[in-house]
Amino acid sequence: MKHIAPDGGYILIFSRWSAILFSLMVLCIFPAYSYADASGTSPAKIVTGAYVNQIYAVNLKENKFSVDLYVWFRYADNAKNPLDTMEIINGRIESKTIITKKKINGINYVSCRIIATINKFWDVSKFPLDKHTIEIEIEDSDLDETKSIYVADTDNAGINPDAQVRGWTIARVQSSVKSKLYNTNYGDASLPVSNQSSYSRYILSIDVVRPGYGQFFRLFALMFLAAFVSLLAFLLQPHAGPRFGLGTGALFAAAANAFVVGASLPESNAFTLADQLQLMTNVLIFLTLLISTLSLRAFNKGKEEVALKIDLISLFSLPPLYIFGVMFVVFAAK
Repeated sequence: MKHIAPDGGYILIFSRWSAILFSLMVLCIFPAYSYADASGTSPAKIVTGAYVNQIYAVNLKENKFSVDLYVWFRYADNAKNPLDTMEIINGRIESKTIITKKKINGINYVSCRIIATINKFWDVSKFPLDKHTIEIEIEDSDLDETKSIYVADTDNAGINPDAQVRGWTIARVQSSVKSKLYNTNYGDASLPVSNQSSYSRYILSIDVVRPGYGQFFRLFALMFLAAFVSLLAFLLQPHAGPRFGLGTGALFAAAANAFVVGASLPESNAFTLADQLQLMTNVLIFLTLLISTLSLRAFNKGKEEVALKIDLISLFSLPPLYIFGVMFVVFAAK
């Protein structure tokens, strides 16, 4: 009879059971990797690109714009048809015209021309000194990343040099691909409730910026004029009748300017650049009316020198304070 050392036997048994338990744990935790290795399949690569002809009908208030562009795909798998299954995720295709379908050295090449309306939630906090990134996002509505992935055709994607975005200049164009995860089974009862699917998304990004301060002064010229008209009250005698009329008229002019600016912007909870300028102007006009009241009160009490001193101090202190405030807000936004 062979004699086995008790310690050695226990160690051998423990080692075997540890190896078995570790193997079971790996299979339970990483089943997807086991199946992937067994299948040996990989998603088809689809080279994707876009070229923008024109961007038009930019509408800040309705959060949208329209675009005319070419989209193309290059792929090897004949079973795929990305031209038919593509969709613009952040918009709606108004029309799609097939331009080309052919093979080049055994590779499928298809292209189309698309007119689309794109949804864009504009950040108007710095309007009219705002800049934006316009994005056109394309996904395959049928094939997730286990079946196909996009590869950005960065060499050929871009925008027509003659394209214009009214009110902005085009600063940069960039194409990229990212993975988009959806945490839903889309109501498919054959899939678990916690099902996740990932789709490849092609993005053409276009950066646009405001060229200079032209539109800024066109929009706020009336408001600035109203502010300085209200300051003219300090050049009149404290008891002059038109003195309060200047401030009242300036207040109505500033309100009209705010209405014109607000009519072109979407609803927003942000305290925008336009709101800040409007508030400063309203405060200035209110101060001119308040100081005019104090000056008239002093004049009626026979303190003419005090009234004139109040007007003189206000005339030389309020304008630079207002100009400094406007410049500070504007350059902070820029």
